[in-house]
Amino acid sequence: MKKNYGFDESLEKEHSSSSDYIFLGATKITRDKEVNSSGDWTDYLPELEEQKNNVFDSFSCVSFSHNNCLETIHKKLYGEEINYSDRFMSKVSGTIPGRGNSQIKVADSARELGHILEEFYPFSTETTKQEFFQTIPKELLDMGIEWFSKYEYGYERVRKENFKEAIKFSPIQVAVDSRTNKSNKVRSYNHSVMIYSLSPKPQIFDSYRNRVVEYDINYPFSYGMIFYYKKITEIKMIDPIIKTEYRFRLVKSDISPKIYLIDSDGFKHWIESPTDFNAIFGERALKEKLWDVLPFQEIDIIPEGKPIAIKNETIGEVLSNLFKIIKGK
Repeated sequence: MKKNYGFDESLEKEHSSSSDYIFLGATKITRDKEVNSSGDWTDYLPELEEQKNNVFDSFSCVSFSHNNCLETIHKKLYGEEINYSDRFMSKVSGTIPGRGNSQIKVADSARELGHILEEFYPFSTETTKQEFFQTIPKELLDMGIEWFSKYEYGYERVRKENFKEAIKFSPIQVAVDSRTNKSNKVRSYNHSVMIYSLSPKPQIFDSYRNRVVEYDINYPFSYGMIFYYKKITEIKMIDPIIKTEYRFRLVKSDISPKIYLIDSDGFKHWIESPTDFNAIFGERALKEKLWDVLPFQEIDIIPEGKPIAIKNETIGEVLSNLFKIIKGK
């Protein structure tokens, strides 16, 4: 009997397009600094979660491996565990019970519908097939959309010859033959997993076997995909007089220690010292480096606004004055 853990190659071909972003092309992942220059994500792996339980197999390996990639990146960037709902992603991406899904469809669904945490839509040991694939309540769908106010997300296809470079940006989601980890026994692709290291041989995080597996060094992995994922460094404030919402973004040059706040009108304001930064934005933001790193050339062309500094003012007064700066008062 042919094993099928949930990756459907025919759906992958059907859902793919010549316009899909390719690693080393002109997309924002490759413009970013390497996330993990060693290419080894072993220290940042999430908890293993099985795509099957005591009742049935969800055939949702694509959603599980997709989420594993994001959870791994999150731990590397922010030093904390996060657990996204695989059940939510499986359903919103249209996983077909008993058949599965494509990586491109899951990635596109994440780009359009977001994520929610496992605690809000769990997959327990006793969840039935009917419960797993039931219609998702609107409040949870809204929560998924709200995710985009906190995180940036994108994805790229990656060819096998570029894996060694691509894995410095993200773990790699790939398709494998569920029957074998041997190069000379591959017949077709029917399972989606995460490569978290290529040394000394490819190391695989597998949601069906619920363990890590070592594959042959020349294993012909197919349909590689990497992800762009980070918290949005943005502060929302409401002007109490005219009830207008302003959004501020934090950026840092790749060659300078200066941290800038970009206001909603596109002006940059230098935060004069780490102490001031800490006072305004809190210890956690400073510790986790919650800013976007941009090439110096990109920051240099942003028009300069007034510096931000805490002196004898409260934080509220500083930000209130920043409103005046923005409005030209």
